[in-house]
Amino acid sequence: MNRLKKTDYIIVAVLLALIVLIVIMVTRSNTETKQSSTDTAPTAAAETHKTLTYSDYNGKKIGILTGTNMEAESFKYFPDSEYLYFDGYPNLNTALINGAIDAYLGDEPALRCIHAEQPSIDYIKGRLTNNNYSFAFRKNEDSETKLCDQLNKFLTKCRADGTLDEIDSIWFGKRSLICRDLRAKTARYTL
Repeated sequence: MNRLKKTDYIIVAVLLALIVLIVIMVTRSNTETKQSSTDTAPTAAAETHKTLTYSDYNGKKIGILTGTNMEAESFKYFPDSEYLYFDGYPNLNTALINGAIDAYLGDEPALRCIHAEQPSIDYIKGRLTNNNYSFAFRKNEDSETKLCDQLNKFLTKCRADGTLDEIDSIWFGKRSLICRDLRAKTARYTL
């Protein structure tokens, strides 16, 4: 009977040793897999969270708003791209969402509102160029010249006293009902 007990102990000891060996091998394999995946993860994460710039879109399909000065800027900044023309922002947005184009140029105030209304569309906050917008008045009419002077004085005053910044905040600020600052998680961007 003693012999059976010793044999039983030996079998149990061998089985325990095999179990420990298997656990060690599995643990080591999992550790190596985790290390190799974490070695590549920062690169993948960095690519996923890469800050996009306009130069990332050279060679892509660029939408152009027909009849605007954005055509010349598109040719200048995206010389290797394919250009497609659209009438109006709604058509550009549809093409962007459907993948017909990769990006388009637009005026920042319009893009802010588009982003607020359609969070799947985002825009690059850096500007490619600055455009000057003007009011047109009839030439050589005293009433028009007076109106033009009044408007210029008003704009100068509004810039100086912060009224333009306040208006911008009302229309485009974070608490605006018209254009809220939504954080979209999307690969589609306008420029």
